[in-house]
Amino acid sequence: MPRLRHAVDVAVEFLPTGERRTLRADVLVLATGYRPRDLSTLLGESAELCPRDDGDALRVGRDHRVETVPEVTAGTYLQGGTEHTHGLTSTLLSTTSVRAEEIHRSLLKGRTRA
Repeated sequence: MPRLRHAVDVAVEFLPTGERRTLRADVLVLATGYRPRDLSTLLGESAELCPRDDGDALRVGRDHRVETVPEVTAGTYLQGGTEHTHGLTSTLLSTTSVRAEEIHRSLLKGRTRA
């Protein structure tokens, strides 16, 4: 890849310590946008068995289980893609273990009902 003739200097600050550095780069990309994908494509035809909210997103319970019509007894749980129901923190890796525990409890609860 050929180097560009112009460079950009970027001041970067590490907020916890206040340490600052200047980085020289050929290109600067600001990628702050994130859009969750529609999970219906992953569910295929079974997506028709999943009710939607007013925004046409899958309804997801507190236990991260995708809501389904009453005839469906199997569960589909989401470890992500729940920003619309669980808020922005659902994207954080630091809360993965909490989500896993909530899903685990829900799975065990379902086993005792059967």
